[in-house]
Amino acid sequence: VLHPRVHWDMCRVGIGLYGLRPALETRRKVRLTPVMSVRGRITRVEHPEVGTGGSYGLTYRVPKPNIQICTVPIGYADGLSRSLSGNMDVLVNGERCRQVGRICMDQFMFAVSVNNIRAYRPTRAVEYGDVVTILGRDGNEVLTADDMAAKRNTINYEVVCDFGLRLEKIYDS
Repeated sequence: VLHPRVHWDMCRVGIGLYGLRPALETRRKVRLTPVMSVRGRITRVEHPEVGTGGSYGLTYRVPKPNIQICTVPIGYADGLSRSLSGNMDVLVNGERCRQVGRICMDQFMFAVSVNNIRAYRPTRAVEYGDVVTILGRDGNEVLTADDMAAKRNTINYEVVCDFGLRLEKIYDS
């Protein structure tokens, strides 16, 4: 991408197959569109009391009334790094929601306010079976591999490669 003398020669495309850039310097040289999303469905919705702890070590405590805690069956065994615990958002119905507690082997949780508490979105209740986006676009919001990589102090390629064999693959043309 950065060396015109090798254009139209045999080159290894690498991360470009995912629609991701190999380096920030390439952003103005080539236009790529990310092709990978990671999504799950809510498998449990709870309305815990204020002060109730969630996940291993009870690192999250419900701060206010009317908070929903939702569970999604994707965890670190599926490639969602534990280092993102409490430091990532997910998308539900086109709105950002904060992941809470520790990411577990097979699941993670996120919080939703049903009374417009600023730190939590969406402002309406979500339901069992709703789709949750971990990586990709939902409405006008997007969660990128680059953003996730920056939070993990790694590269976008490691992020997409980590999502592995246990996740169902759906190929859309």
